[in-house]
Amino acid sequence: MKPDVVSGVLFLAPTRAAEAVDVGRGNYAAILAQLRRIDPRLTCSGLTGLERATGQGRGQLRPQQEVWVRFTGLTPEVSAALLAGIA
Repeated sequence: MKPDVVSGVLFLAPTRAAEAVDVGRGNYAAILAQLRRIDPRLTCSGLTGLERATGQGRGQLRPQQEVWVRFTGLTPEVSAALLAGIA
């Protein structure tokens, strides 16, 4: 059975110093890959907390400095793909 709607927050924290933009791109690519299996026109938002974390939305993240992304699937197909991507 596929859930109709799914929503969650994924918290990310680098284990070593990392460029904020690299952490964001990695997250974006992973979620987008799941969404594109369903429809190549689907997209996703980037990380939240970068401006607070770095002061500008870019720069270095310290080890264990937390940023997050919210994801929501509004159809059974998208919800299943998102759950498969984080499982």
